Amino acid sequence: SQAEDEPVDKVGLMSLQGADEKFLEVYFEALKQKALENYGKALAALEQCLEIYDSEPAVYHELGKIHYLLGNYNHSAKYLRQARILAPANQLVLLDLYKSYVLSTQFQEALEVVKELSQVDHMYKEDLAHMYFITEHYDEALGVLDQLDEQWGYHPRRTGLRRQIYAVTDNVDGK
Repeated sequence: SQAEDEPVDKVGLMSLQGADEKFLEVYFEALKQKALENYGKALAALEQCLEIYDSEPAVYHELGKIHYLLGNYNHSAKYLRQARILAPANQLVLLDLYKSYVLSTQFQEALEVVKELSQVDHMYKEDLAHMYFITEHYDEALGVLDQLDEQWGYHPRRTGLRRQIYAVTDNVDGK
């Protein structure tokens, strides 16, 4: 069948069909160097991959992840944004982009990404409430907390965030 003839994508590459052998060799070398924590060599190999083929989201994702590991959160976000453009539905790219934005204190950008994440996975709703709090969108934060409490019941962590919001907004009655 046709499906049996198509190559299996095991590394997140958009398509291995017709992939340049040199590209694959360099890409797998980059993954190996990353696994060995030779991040400089991994970055060099991934940059070489971009010279061969600059439209592969997995390369940008890996570049973003390595810069994240090195603490270069702004560089990480730059590469992850490009991966997101090329693979907008990739939840792992969104998650890594969210983490990079948070650690680089780009909270408004983090809020936009966590809004998307919370739409595909309810587990990010609490993160959404927290990002609303950090970006001073207190009513939105309380709304999300109310939804979570209604859906899952009360939780001390959410109650603590709610109290922080009340304290910041001088809402002594908690209403």
